Amino acid sequence: MLNTRINPTFDQHFEPDFKKRQAGHIINLGSIAGREPYAGGSIYTATKHAVHAFTASLMRELVNTPIRVTEVQPGIKSSLLNSHGLP
Repeated sequence: MLNTRINPTFDQHFEPDFKKRQAGHIINLGSIAGREPYAGGSIYTATKHAVHAFTASLMRELVNTPIRVTEVQPGIKSSLLNSHGLP
């Protein structure tokens, strides 16, 4: 089972402060795997897809504010985590 409940830290701490200051930049670390799944990476790709969806939704919620939202999506890097899933 995956814990799909995101900690409400952002809503409780950052967003009100950013709105009060009328400034801020939220940067989330995603992955290309959130858009291009690979064999053997089901949990990783699912969580990175969630980061992508969360970031996209948050960006739309804050579009009329001076708060910027960015997702960084690094590409594939061979590592022990994905060595079995890459061709």
